Amino acid sequence: MALGISIAIIKTLTIRFKTMRRQYVFLQFLLFFSFQLVAQSAIIDSLQKALPKAESSSEKFKILNKLCQHTTSVNRDLAMKYALIYDSLAHDINDPYQLARAKVLIGSVDFTSGEYEKAAEAFLSAVSDFSAINDSSQVGAMHNNLSAIAWAQKDTMGAINYLLEAIPYYTGSTRLRRLIINHTNLGGLLRVAGRYDEAKKYLLRAIDYVNELKTPQELGGPYSSLTQIALEQGDVRQAKVYATLALHHLSATKDIQTIQSVWRVKAKIASKENDFPEMKRCLDLAQEITDGNNLKTMEAGLLSDWKEYFVKIGDYRNAFHYSEKLRLKNDSTLNLERDRNLTELREKFEMDKKEKEIALLSVQNDLNETKILASRRQNTGLLFGLVILGLFSIILWRLFSKIKTQNLLISYALQEKDTLLREIHHRVKNNLQVISSLLSLQSKYIHDENAIDALKQGQSRVRSMALIHQDLYQSDNLKGVNAQIYFSKLLDNLLHSYKIKDGDITMDVRVDPIILDVDTMIPLGLVINELISNALKHAFSSASDPTIKVRLQEVDELLVLEISDNGSGVADINEMQNKSFGFSLVKIFASKLKADLAMKSEAGFSVEMKIKQFEKAA
Repeated sequence: MALGISIAIIKTLTIRFKTMRRQYVFLQFLLFFSFQLVAQSAIIDSLQKALPKAESSSEKFKILNKLCQHTTSVNRDLAMKYALIYDSLAHDINDPYQLARAKVLIGSVDFTSGEYEKAAEAFLSAVSDFSAINDSSQVGAMHNNLSAIAWAQKDTMGAINYLLEAIPYYTGSTRLRRLIINHTNLGGLLRVAGRYDEAKKYLLRAIDYVNELKTPQELGGPYSSLTQIALEQGDVRQAKVYATLALHHLSATKDIQTIQSVWRVKAKIASKENDFPEMKRCLDLAQEITDGNNLKTMEAGLLSDWKEYFVKIGDYRNAFHYSEKLRLKNDSTLNLERDRNLTELREKFEMDKKEKEIALLSVQNDLNETKILASRRQNTGLLFGLVILGLFSIILWRLFSKIKTQNLLISYALQEKDTLLREIHHRVKNNLQVISSLLSLQSKYIHDENAIDALKQGQSRVRSMALIHQDLYQSDNLKGVNAQIYFSKLLDNLLHSYKIKDGDITMDVRVDPIILDVDTMIPLGLVINELISNALKHAFSSASDPTIKVRLQEVDELLVLEISDNGSGVADINEMQNKSFGFSLVKIFASKLKADLAMKSEAGFSVEMKIKQFEKAA
């Protein structure tokens, strides 16, 4: 008897000790991140005060670099401000290395803000600059950054290939440090791709490099990925060992993202062991880190973990709630396969709801039957009327429920269609942007002016089409483009491309806000691109008050486009039409739109198109 009591007391004390220990760890991490935020604020204040006092350019570059690093996750606008100051200072002294570094800082701020296209363009431009000054180590670093962008856009194989391509570029005194980062990231991506043996090889090699460099604080990353591999291979015991090692080494670093991911993995370990209080504790810590450090790129994964937690404990209402939040979070990244878990949760949620409705209906039926029995003694005719009324009410209720269900299904189908169309336009715009960036990058390796001009013209045409798809996925109307808004953006882009300053050329634009469909707007945009580009390049070599007029109106069931300038005009219109590729395109698109085309060269040059075949979007 005494032995039994002793065992019970020991078990009770053990449980209390574990609870106290978990609370202590939780408080320890809360204090750590609170101190981190206070310390970071103090560092930013100190650097801001030091910047005006810096005397040399090298000292200013160091301070601006640190300010960008410390403000990127706190205040995106402030971080971009310091990056642009860095870029301006680099231009002032015309230092090729610092100019390339400025692009890296700008790209890093864009990446943290989720502006992946801008970040990729900045990093690709930096690759060209670093290659020109033979800085192979920085070229490798840019490949690492491009890998991060590919990973953020769900392109796992692209991210892996960028990292593999980076390895030969790592040379010199920083080789080991960069290889540690490269192999740690490569191991994590290979794990995601399911190539576990390759992943372990690179992660263990990264650990060897860390030990060789004697920087144990860098062991957290490799151990974090090894934790996930062990868990995915079903080795829970080894996963717990790796997780403990990862958190131990990460506690001395500022690698907030990796710390958050380790707590999420520990939550999965707790889920495997059915320790749901521990699972919630780990997710709470991960959520605290995510919210406190504005980790936008890691919110979706954490939402998925919360959904799994609520499914495990049987709270389907909250599980459905988090599933909806996750769907909205991933709205810009279309997944063609339906989320089966979300469907099951929705069905369970609807089933619970219908059971409650049936129970309520049953109570109402019992009450109606009681009233009918009581009134039968008074009036048989009234009883018959009540029975008919009850049956009619049930039929109406069932019809209402059926219509409601059908409306929900139609609503979901419409949402999926809109999401699909929006994603298609988004991907087309992204692909056109990539083509534009490639043309820009290619032009830097070409020395023939005619070839460079042809590439720039091609880039301008691609951008005019990309603007249309950008407007489509950003607006509520997925079928049409507002001509007034589109013309304004297109003209601004052309003026920027040809480096026209405000006030140099007067743009007299009068465009009706007509909503045109894509098949009409694309050739119309390319026509405007060709004519305005031609005017900006050739028309104003001697004009004192250069002016370009743009008109678009719907007149008598015709769409009338007029573009004119007060420049030097054209000596021979027929010869220009036969020899100019741009005007050949204009004639082709005019034919496609069934348009009457008229060109005049009187006090400048003007083109009028009366378009007969055009479609307006609803």
